[in-house]
Amino acid sequence: MFCRFIFVLFISFNAWAQYSYIDYASPYHPTINQRGMVVSQNIDSSKIGIEILDMGGNAIDAAVAVGFSLAVTLPRAGNLGGAGFMLVYLKERDEIIAVDYLGSSPRNSNIQDLFGVKLPRNYEKADRDIVRYGYKASTVPGTVAGLLEAHANFGRLPLSMVLKPVIEQARNGIKVSYDLYMALESSSQLKKNKEFNLKNSISKIKEAARKGAKIICMPELFLTEYFCKVENHSYFKIAEKVPGSTSDIFCKLAKELNVILIISLFEKKLSGIYYNTCITINNNGKIISKYRKMHIPDDPGYYEKFYFTPGDLGFKNVKTKFGDIGTLICWDQWFPEAARLTALKGSEIIFYPTAIGWHPKEKKKYGKSQLDSWITIQRSHAIANGVFVVAINRVGKEKKGKREIEFWGNSFVIDPNGNIISKLKSNKEGILVCDINLKKVESARQHWPFLRDRRIDAYKGLIKNQNND
Repeated sequence: MFCRFIFVLFISFNAWAQYSYIDYASPYHPTINQRGMVVSQNIDSSKIGIEILDMGGNAIDAAVAVGFSLAVTLPRAGNLGGAGFMLVYLKERDEIIAVDYLGSSPRNSNIQDLFGVKLPRNYEKADRDIVRYGYKASTVPGTVAGLLEAHANFGRLPLSMVLKPVIEQARNGIKVSYDLYMALESSSQLKKNKEFNLKNSISKIKEAARKGAKIICMPELFLTEYFCKVENHSYFKIAEKVPGSTSDIFCKLAKELNVILIISLFEKKLSGIYYNTCITINNNGKIISKYRKMHIPDDPGYYEKFYFTPGDLGFKNVKTKFGDIGTLICWDQWFPEAARLTALKGSEIIFYPTAIGWHPKEKKKYGKSQLDSWITIQRSHAIANGVFVVAINRVGKEKKGKREIEFWGNSFVIDPNGNIISKLKSNKEGILVCDINLKKVESARQHWPFLRDRRIDAYKGLIKNQNND
């Protein structure tokens, strides 16, 4: 029989690195002990360990109870779907025993399947993303088996006694700590959403291509929920290089389907500099244009200035097999200068990937007026510049903490005369396929020669900061 002074080093973790959102004040609490000590990242789990010791359990019993309890109180780190290891010091034998329950690959897997090449000879050519994303990145969890193995070999109390307070804790619920709250708000959920949305988006793009679409545009930041509802530093972790792994996926897809893709991404240029970016991919699978959102809003529920640097690439037009197109992004749509400069670059179609909606408390009073204003300003861009305007908006409700936005959908296509020629509903996800005749651009500009009659000699005030007068 082992004494109570068995020393246990207990570490449990997910297969992937955890983000650090620890409330460093919460683990610090008074420590009182005579014959034993329990330490964990959550005080309620530590109390269960103490309870087990008071019942006559040894250190292994306490460690196992705490390990299972952390799955309740600290699921991002102490979860049952993870893995870990344990070092057990047996004082009477002066021996250290390691219990290894790290995750392992499925039994039938092999190196070539995992990496796509024969290793180690072709190691440099290995596709490491294979084992970072998707089902091949998954290992068989070891936490449950490891804890049970440790208890079976070194525990003193029956397993039912060890797990009883943990089961009660799970049934009765816990007070959510600051640490857990921040973890729930972290980018991990966004990454899960991103994986799901990526698959769903690919499916929708393929469906649009089957319906005859030649230029396909997705909404603003469509791969995740609209994270700008709150200011959270953890969300910077989902930003990515462009070109990068995600853009590569859409490049292959554009080539496969022989279509033009317009894709909105959260771009990381370097540490501290991030952009709300839109790329255009041609039907050969090449990125032919990159636009970075120029106008960055900062309103309740739209805290984009917290995340994004104003664009530095200017306004763009790109020639494609199916016409000259320009891209602007959401808040850009309220600025006539942006539409005008994009049109002057040669664009015949201006696409606006968008994420705009109502604050629920404002919808009843201002909802109709706000929606009408949004549609009106798009129509004015089309008329004033003789271009087609395509607005692709989010739909549905998204909530983060107390912040909720009801995106109003209503994606539409407007012709150069300001007519809405195709439109989706406000409350349903959908695919809008619309035929357009680019000859209407030339006709509109001939009959309404707004571009011809501009007085650029009189517009000096447009580049003057009025606040400095």
